[in-house]
Formats: sequence, C-alpha cells, structure tokens
Amino acid sequence: MSSGTQSNTNPDETMRHAVERFRAKMESSNRQFIQDRINEIEAMHLSTEDEKLHHMLTYWGDLNEKDLSGWNDCAPRDTIRQAREVANVSRLEDLKTTFYEYMDGIIPSTPVTDG
Repeated sequence: MSSGTQSNTNPDETMRHAVERFRAKMESSNRQFIQDRINEIEAMHLSTEDEKLHHMLTYWGDLNEKDLSGWNDCAPRDTIRQAREVANVSRLEDLKTTFYEYMDGIIPSTPVTDG
C-alpha cells in the first residue's frame, strides 16, 4: 500500500507503536505546558524564588512537600525519585528538568491495577 501501512501488520506491534507515539507526544506537550507556566510566572517579575514557586503550586501541587521522612521501603522507585527531586527544587527553573513519574501520560499496569 502506498500509505505506508501493511495489511498483515501484527496488531500488538501496531498498538505498541501507537502507545509509543502517544507517550512521546504527551511528554513533549506536558514539558511545553510546564515551560509555558514558567514563562508566565517569570513575566510577573516576582522578586523571590519562593514567590515564583508559590504561583507554580497551582500546576505542580506537591512543590511545598519537603519532608520525605514518611516514605516507607515499599513505595515505588519512581514515586520516591519524584518526591526527592521535587523536594530539592529551589528555583522555578529547576522544574524544567525535574522528574515527573507520569510526564508521558502513562500509568504502568501492575497486578493491583490489572484486576
């Protein structure tokens, strides 16, 4: 076929590629959303990073969570990573590279969520 698709394409492969495209597009869109919010807040010409981060709380609600003592050994690795990185954010610009577990829009399945 001239459209680049084959009639005998494996449905699992087709779905896997669709999910990969979705993840890439979502991550790109979410990163752009964060950048747009950073630009809006920077345009306010606020005098302190605390004021800037306070405005960002509307979009990234756990920015004020700095106490990590409540985590247990059973928490998922990416959840802990996100909490640690967010706890270390001290400047609005830090959010450009801060890890966010679901930046790509996908919540991986687990035995608990598969049931």
